[in-house]
Amino acid sequence: MSIQAERFSLLSIVAIACILVCLATAAWPNINGSISQILYGVAFAAPLLAIPFIVLWLFGRKVQSPLINGLFIVAMLAALLWWCFNFWEIFLVPENSDAQAGLVFLFAPFYSSIAAVVFGAGLRVLDSRTKG
Repeated sequence: MSIQAERFSLLSIVAIACILVCLATAAWPNINGSISQILYGVAFAAPLLAIPFIVLWLFGRKVQSPLINGLFIVAMLAALLWWCFNFWEIFLVPENSDAQAGLVFLFAPFYSSIAAVVFGAGLRVLDSRTKG
């Protein structure tokens, strides 16, 4: 296996792991409901939560520099950590219950996706400058 294929597979593994964690957190708020409620939550929230990781993977899959590839992996893990922190604060240890807590499934992926596009594009530009 070439070095490029190893980096690609590590980036892909991290992206898949992050998406699976998001899939699990999308099912959690409806865990006491019926299976249709769980599937609705997963079908609606999981694709939104996966967008930042897909964006970072798309930007990072053809990167040549091992350092920049590592930065893409760190960015994915940072986005996952940010999502897990938000999920923890809103659903697992909330200070007060609020009916609008589910809006985190809309706004957290939105902000994370914007950050992923900016960070991914910046790293791709940096990678193209280090090659040439």
